[in-house]
Order: sequence, then C-alpha cells, then structure tokens
Amino acid sequence: MNWTFIVVRNNVVEQVRTFDDFSKGVKFTNDFIKSIDPNFHGDFPIYNHNEHYRNGDLTIGLYKDC
Repeated sequence: MNWTFIVVRNNVVEQVRTFDDFSKGVKFTNDFIKSIDPNFHGDFPIYNHNEHYRNGDLTIGLYKDC
C-alpha cells in the first residue's frame, strides 16, 4: 500500500511525499504533520483512504492507494 501526503499552503503545493510502509502508522503521521505545523495536536485519522488536515492557509492531504 502506498500513501501520499500533499502539503499545500496558500494554494501552492509545497511538498509531495510518498511512503510504501504503512506500518509506521499513527505516530509517524502525527510527527510528520507536527513537523509542518507545530500547532497540530491529536491524531490524524490515517485509516480512511482520503483525509485532510486544515489550519488556516495550510492543507495536508493523505491519499492511500491500496
């Protein structure tokens, strides 16, 4: 399973990161989002196929290809 994060700020794509090891799971995902937005708290819902985190002009999307 591949999963891809797309980071968009002010409608501009800042980075696209694809991982093939989903076993890294929730802690890895939360740490990745916190590295981009230190204001992020909680757990990102990684078990759905398409999820988004939004904070102001920042959007982080997680897309999974199963």
